[in-house]
Amino acid sequence: MSYQRVIPRDLFNESKLLKSLGQVQLLIHDGQAPKGLRFVHDDSEYPGFEIDQSQDAGDLSVTNLRLYYGENEVGIASRYNSKAPYTLECTDDDADCCDVLGDDGRFTAEFLEYLQSLKRGN
Repeated sequence: MSYQRVIPRDLFNESKLLKSLGQVQLLIHDGQAPKGLRFVHDDSEYPGFEIDQSQDAGDLSVTNLRLYYGENEVGIASRYNSKAPYTLECTDDDADCCDVLGDDGRFTAEFLEYLQSLKRGN
């Protein structure tokens, strides 16, 4: 952990991150995600979810939980202090930043388009 947690601010921010990640996992589990989208949890050093804050953008991510589409890792993070119901956004350097989930908890069209660009190899 690279930041000093302050309650209630960080309790709110970390809960939004975990809620959003949980929603993505539910979509995958329920077959509502593109085939090949999956999480990989590396619990070899830390058995829980290791939440960290980007020193540059201030966003939160789980450093030992990675999202993959096929063989491509998909960078995601949660916007800090967002009041949106789901706060995940795509953070890949090659992509325009886009929301992963809409307010309804479904994948956004922009995120699905980004995944398709990975499939095509762009």
